[in-house]
Amino acid sequence: MTSRHRYAELHTHSAYSFLDGANEPDDLASAAVELGLEALALTDHDGVPGIVKHAQAGRSHGLPTIHGTELTLDDGSHLPVLARNPTGYRRLVSAISQHNLDVGQRREPAHDLPALASALRSDPTGQTEGRWGPASFSPGPPTDPCVGPWAILVDPAPGT
Repeated sequence: MTSRHRYAELHTHSAYSFLDGANEPDDLASAAVELGLEALALTDHDGVPGIVKHAQAGRSHGLPTIHGTELTLDDGSHLPVLARNPTGYRRLVSAISQHNLDVGQRREPAHDLPALASALRSDPTGQTEGRWGPASFSPGPPTDPCVGPWAILVDPAPGT
């Protein structure tokens, strides 16, 4: 193993991203450990099909995992979205599921950014606030050097 780098890969596709990723989550976690990475995010396209295997691989290799997806927007661009904690993950998968129900099929993944932002702020349990308060929706906070302006972190607002 090489020396540990202060680096976490936040945009990784597995074999679950058709024609974009080739490796199983266990292979990705093994390579990340070999490279000495701090953590590994899985951002497969328009869903979270490899997340369970990703979490299991991280656990078996002693590697922290970050859960997310790369969503296709209605202008054809792609937006990686990361969940910082279980509340953010719940909001993310709820937003994806609701979108798929609204369009009637998963083959139409184009998300409207304002609708996505609204869905990620809402609490899918129907409560006005989650256990930790309302969510914040912020592109790449400058206080986090690992996150560029292209990523959206879904998490509770600090101090609430």
